[in-house]
Amino acid sequence: MTPILYVAHDDELTIVSWLPLKVTAGRWRSLSWGRVVQLTPAEKGPDRRRLTRALYGGGVASVVLGGAYLAGGAVGGAVLAFLGVAAVTGGWGYGWWQRPGVISAPRLESDRDQHHVLTGARDRALFAQAADLCRRSAETWPALGALVDVPVAERQLAQAMFDLAGALEKRQELRELHAGLAEHDGASELAGHVATTTTVLAEFDTEIRRRLATLAAVVKAGEDFIRDQEIAELASRPTRRSPASPRQRRRPCPTRLPNWPNEPKRCCAPTANSPEARPVRRRRAAGAAGGPARRGRRGRGWRRNVRRRRGGPGGCSG
Repeated sequence: MTPILYVAHDDELTIVSWLPLKVTAGRWRSLSWGRVVQLTPAEKGPDRRRLTRALYGGGVASVVLGGAYLAGGAVGGAVLAFLGVAAVTGGWGYGWWQRPGVISAPRLESDRDQHHVLTGARDRALFAQAADLCRRSAETWPALGALVDVPVAERQLAQAMFDLAGALEKRQELRELHAGLAEHDGASELAGHVATTTTVLAEFDTEIRRRLATLAAVVKAGEDFIRDQEIAELASRPTRRSPASPRQRRRPCPTRLPNWPNEPKRCCAPTANSPEARPVRRRRAAGAAGGPARRGRRGRGWRRNVRRRRGGPGGCSG
């Protein structure tokens, strides 16, 4: 999408314009969001003038030697001259690439009303803060969906940035005027102008703070809405339990009972009051007394019948 607002800044000034800006004679970096383009010259690279001089010197020497060989009829002189030209070109390109660019505003003087220029460090810092807020606001538009008319929002955001730059530029000019009037504070005829300038400066300060607060509120509303949507989506998701590992599925019981003859394996010990625990306790008691382990539940009536059949004590002998 074609940008409608251009912002170029370096270490000394910031230019905000409806007309295209460029960075020439060196490297630059660009950042696009919405319909705004930010341009800035790249930072100065490391000082490698030795490499550039070596390329220049080697290239010139190769060109001279190649020309001498060609004059003597040697065909290899053409290759040597070509390598020299390539070295000179490479040295020039490397030097240009290491040099930071310069901001160019071709129509700044002819169309001054389409540009705002900020030179004060405080004003430039406030505009950079506002540009960051606008960029964050534009990043929330895809998540907001139909709640935002993107083309209209892009134009409004660009207009808000341009208007803020205009307010900062006017305050900058008033501050310079106020400083000039303050130098002649002793003159009584300038007292009214100084008071008027001070009042207007206070009004501009209030206006700029209001604009910044409005941009911050817009950004906060969009980011809070997206955060609430994410929280609601996470809360509506069904909880999924992770599948148990084989070790968790077949975890051995710490109170595993011994495997009695003809008895199925137990994974857990029965409770003290369960029916399964009674024969287990009887067998353990019999084993502790040295007697044979009985299988099943047998009462006194069963023992009396056995004695009668065998003719034992208390039974019938005859």
